[in-house]
Amino acid sequence: MLADRYGCILFDLDGVLYRGEDAVPQAPPTMAELRRRGVRCVFLTNNSSRTPRQVAEKLRAIGIEADPAEVVTSALATAE
Repeated sequence: MLADRYGCILFDLDGVLYRGEDAVPQAPPTMAELRRRGVRCVFLTNNSSRTPRQVAEKLRAIGIEADPAEVVTSALATAE
């Protein structure tokens, strides 16, 4: 698996893992398989209106395991 070559995979959110309020159909099972294989995942968003906690909650609501510590927003990147 290509993911095995890397220590971390970065995922954009809107249009990649979800569209609006719905998961892209294969996103939840793909993310679950990556987690099962121990792949570290980081979620990136240019939407600065949500906190990492809110982004992680949205991902969990659509069936994608996520922790706020795995979320990087544009607001966090700017502050850094």
